[in-house]
Amino acid sequence: MMVDISSSITMKRKKNPRREKIAVSLTTSDVQFLEEFTKRGDHNVRVVTRARILLLSHQGKTNHEIVDALACAPRIICNVRRRYKQRASATEAIKDAPRPGQPKKITPRHEAFVVATACTDAPPGHDHWTVSELKKTLLARYKRLRSVSEERVRQMLVAAALKPWREKMWCVPNLTPLFRERMDDILSLYIDPLPEGHEVRNFDETPKQLLSTPHGGRSATPRHVRRLDHEYKRNGTRNIFVAVAPFRGKRTVTVTERRTTEDTARFLWEYCMGTHRNAKHMHLVLDNLNTHKEAALRAVFGMEKSAAFFAHVTLRFTPYHASWLNRAELEIIIV
Repeated sequence: MMVDISSSITMKRKKNPRREKIAVSLTTSDVQFLEEFTKRGDHNVRVVTRARILLLSHQGKTNHEIVDALACAPRIICNVRRRYKQRASATEAIKDAPRPGQPKKITPRHEAFVVATACTDAPPGHDHWTVSELKKTLLARYKRLRSVSEERVRQMLVAAALKPWREKMWCVPNLTPLFRERMDDILSLYIDPLPEGHEVRNFDETPKQLLSTPHGGRSATPRHVRRLDHEYKRNGTRNIFVAVAPFRGKRTVTVTERRTTEDTARFLWEYCMGTHRNAKHMHLVLDNLNTHKEAALRAVFGMEKSAAFFAHVTLRFTPYHASWLNRAELEIIIV
């Protein structure tokens, strides 16, 4: 039986994927997506190669030309074409195929146990839950789980946005009748119109630690911030009194060595009865520190000064654990 060798070679060439004509017709949206995908973003090299294969196929390039252009195996080109024909979507065609791999040892039940444990009190002898302690507790609870890495436990905490080593101080005030009464009183000062000649003032104080750098530092230069030596020297502390006229946009600051009742009384007298006495009557908002109490101020002022001071000034105290109602608190942050 005679066989036409030329025809058999031609048939083999037609089946050779390196020389086969690519017949992929992309939609306009697919072309736009693939062009932007290959130009922008941080993508996996395999996925970008698949996107370029589809674009070159759409331009009518042969497998041989695509192999030469992208330096990829012919089977990859065939697989990408087949995926596109099956899924009819460029987005789905360039994705990695699902890889089942080994069954997961860590189940959602294990993850939930670690998160729930991290939200409880630390074990005896520890200030907070550590990754190693969580690992030991997890393995002790689930005997069939033979091993788990500390890194895997850390990833569980990261996924749950948990940081057991961090803590915040906070206080929940009791909404007692006195709390509501004082809160309404302060808020009404800020909102409701006052009688003519009456003004609101805020008062607070804060200690400041005085630090110096023995070795100096380096000034800022282009592309470098100012640098200071980590070593510092303590030079004692000072107290800062701050009084605010919120509706005038003014603040008064005085620095003292201490924060005694006498220091407080001296500052308030100078502020309310001295140079800043520009109102017929002052409503002074302040917190509940013992040096702010009316009895403490009367003991320092004496009878005559007390009568003159409290005839001109009314003390308005913020509720306990709600000193944020005092606007001087915000000014202290600026100072």
